[in-house]
Amino acid sequence: MNRSVQASPEQLRRIRSEIQRSRQDINNAARRINASLNSASKWQDPVRIQFEQDLKHALTALKKFDTDSEQLCATLEKKAQQLDTFLGKN
Repeated sequence: MNRSVQASPEQLRRIRSEIQRSRQDINNAARRINASLNSASKWQDPVRIQFEQDLKHALTALKKFDTDSEQLCATLEKKAQQLDTFLGKN
C-alpha cells in the first residue's frame, strides 16, 4: 500500500481559513445590502418589488453556500487532524 501523503495539515487549514473568511465577507456584504435596501424607503415601485424577490433568491443561494461551507470546513479540519496523526504531529 502506498503510504505517501499528498497534502499537509497546514495546507488544509489554510483552505479552511479562506473558506471561513469568505463566509464572513459574504455574510457581512449581505447584511450591508439588506441595510441599504431597508434605508431606501423612497424607492417604491414595481422594480423594487422585483429586485427584492431577486435578492431574496440570491440570498437563499448564499445561505446554502454558508451552510455547505460550514460542513466543508469541518471536513477539512477532520482531514488535517488525521494527517497530523499520520505524520506524528500529535
